[in-house]
Amino acid sequence: MGQEICEVTVNTGQLQFLSAPCARAEFAKVADAQYEANKRRMQEVIDSVTKSAPADSRQPWPLGNRR
Repeated sequence: MGQEICEVTVNTGQLQFLSAPCARAEFAKVADAQYEANKRRMQEVIDSVTKSAPADSRQPWPLGNRR
């Protein structure tokens, strides 16, 4: 009985060790996809805001000639 428990424990540890790189790769794929989606959404927001701004409001930051 004790020997069987040890074998199961070792096999489970080996399985976890071997599956860790796959899990890491999948996590990286999901993170990359989320990053790209958020980057696109942010660019769409920036484009929308700049298109709806008045034509004379395009000054460099910080605001041009303060007195």
